[in-house]
Amino acid sequence: MWNQEEWIRKAEELKPELKNERVYPVSFSRNEKLNSGDSIVIDFGNHFVGHFSFHCKSSGSHQDAPLFVKIKFCESAKELDEDSSTYKGWVSRSWIQEEWLHVDVLPSLVSLPRRYAFRYVKIDILDVSPKYSVIIDEAYADCTTSADDTVVTEFKGNDIEEKIDRVAVRTLRNCMQDLFEDGPKRDRRLWIGDLRLQALANSVTFKDYSLVKRCLYLFAGCCDESGRIPACIFTEPGISGDNTFMFDYSLFFISVLYDYARMSGDIETAKDLLPVAVRQWQLAKEAFGPDDVIEDSDRMGWCFIDWNLELNKQAGAQFIYIYTLKDLLMLMKLAGETDTDLLQADIQKKSEAAVKYFFDPDRKLFVSGKEKQVSFATESWAVLSGVLSKDESRELMLRLERYKDALRMVTPYMNHVYVEALIKAGLRDEAYKHMIYYWGGMVDDGADTFYELFNPENPDESPYGSTIVNSYCHAWSCTPTYFMRKLNLVEKKKHPEAFIFDLDGVIVFTDRFHFKAWKKIADRLGVFFDENVNNRLRGVSRMDSLEIILEKYTGEELSAKDKEAIAGEKNEIYREYLKEMTPEDVSSEVRETLTELKRRGYKIAIGSSSKNAKFILDKVGIADMFDAVSDGTNIEKSKPDPEVFVKAAEFLDINPEQCVVVEDAYSGIDAAKAAGMYAVGIGEAEVCDKKDAGIDRFSGLLLLNLITEEAYE
Repeated sequence: MWNQEEWIRKAEELKPELKNERVYPVSFSRNEKLNSGDSIVIDFGNHFVGHFSFHCKSSGSHQDAPLFVKIKFCESAKELDEDSSTYKGWVSRSWIQEEWLHVDVLPSLVSLPRRYAFRYVKIDILDVSPKYSVIIDEAYADCTTSADDTVVTEFKGNDIEEKIDRVAVRTLRNCMQDLFEDGPKRDRRLWIGDLRLQALANSVTFKDYSLVKRCLYLFAGCCDESGRIPACIFTEPGISGDNTFMFDYSLFFISVLYDYARMSGDIETAKDLLPVAVRQWQLAKEAFGPDDVIEDSDRMGWCFIDWNLELNKQAGAQFIYIYTLKDLLMLMKLAGETDTDLLQADIQKKSEAAVKYFFDPDRKLFVSGKEKQVSFATESWAVLSGVLSKDESRELMLRLERYKDALRMVTPYMNHVYVEALIKAGLRDEAYKHMIYYWGGMVDDGADTFYELFNPENPDESPYGSTIVNSYCHAWSCTPTYFMRKLNLVEKKKHPEAFIFDLDGVIVFTDRFHFKAWKKIADRLGVFFDENVNNRLRGVSRMDSLEIILEKYTGEELSAKDKEAIAGEKNEIYREYLKEMTPEDVSSEVRETLTELKRRGYKIAIGSSSKNAKFILDKVGIADMFDAVSDGTNIEKSKPDPEVFVKAAEFLDINPEQCVVVEDAYSGIDAAKAAGMYAVGIGEAEVCDKKDAGIDRFSGLLLLNLITEEAYE
């Protein structure tokens, strides 16, 4: 049909150069004398893909018999104790990562030719002569990936989110070889269902669009004689498509191409491969009857959707058809195609037929097959296909959760679809909770990379008859990084409910009064005092301020009682000056901003180390605007200790993390952050490194981009 050789040529031109890294273990019992029956575990500290080498030597008498060892490669710690001799599963035992070998001459560097996926390497000494022991004194691995670690930005979230992201990125990284592999331990090939998810995760991490492009050309070049995209392809010993074809996987070529084009901006490739995408639509249409309903099938593997032999896939297949055709419509528009009437009509007909045929009005859920099965897969794809409104989708997904007989999910692949559907239905809280439950469950299970299959209720489950062939680094598990980085599926920050203001320098300006009062005291003590010294007193308690002034005092030693008297004297002088204050000392900008914050529903409080706060508020006529005052009369420690702000939150009966502090002093910013509050700097503190936000004028508070519910929609 097309020049497939040309597409293979383009794919090979995009073949990446693998990056090689020599890594060493983080721990193993180096130089331990080992005899027959002994074993040693080498821990590399993280999951790697590469070639293993170790150096061994003999101890004791001359080596009079070969060293006979078994080397076992484990992606997870749970594999260390598994016995391969008991395996009776249906997946070929040749995938089990074990090697038996003889070493005839010691010392020797043993380098294994086969590539492995592992964190742990266990070496069992099957036999040595009684006359000598063996010592393993060095081990390393030459590891490969085509991913560029330097382009991935650090993800900032809460503790579990950051852990999930790190594991997701590591999973994707280790599956990125000369193409996007399915799993580096087993199934070292490219499946298009996995590629769809890997490409999404790649777009927000490594951004290696050339590797996605390569994979698209590989699939296009491996079409069968009818133009159908195979489910997977191989690159060794040469490039070839598998003889497995699945309804949904062939259609997903459309979605991968569309996602690639819109994310990379490469319209030329979209135009080049558009005929292949259109052909998938033409071939898929043949599966529908005259009523526009897809024909059901009991043929194993006709459609994937999820790895569950009990799942009826009829309805899900129809919804995937609609989903991918909508992507095709957008792809054609990107490529400049205007003749889309037939496609739009087909989408409309298949959507109407899906609702008419598959929706059960009694259960108010979509059903599939003769048995009218309800499943998480069917409902999730119904939502993603867009045949329902957002409100209808929301009700559908909530109803699904309450339907106890719904067939549940098996793979991370399907769990991804479910989370996507929850997000599309506007159920972000539920989507987030499921992501934490599912992928967070793997993290809690000790995952360095995410698994091929995972049941949080039974982490040791395997569909193969034995966990020894389970894959613990698998492509389709890497998408939480996409949810969090692209779709902002992170812990919902609580909307701030209160503002806590420092008083002096923020609401009012009494610096001149403080300066005059301290100047009077300093002159009497014979101590130099100027604006620079005064600035050091900002946000500092009265007694601590006095200690700063007394740094240059050379007179007779002052007792604690003397210092208290001096501080009291200063305060009396200061209060006399404060009597000069009037409502004019509060600007109209401050009054109007406080009024607007109150109108918006915020509580407001004062958090000041001054014992004169209430007196000042009364003098300037704004005491009744504040819901609480925390000041020097109710605290024992001044800023940067957080006590004054913590007390203010207690008076307001609001959690500290829901409070915004506005401060003009660095010590105040430190106190706010120590209290776990959002810190806004104004004045000198506008440029403080520890602040969360800075404003150059008081009314800037009304323009702050604070976390709100709407920010997650």
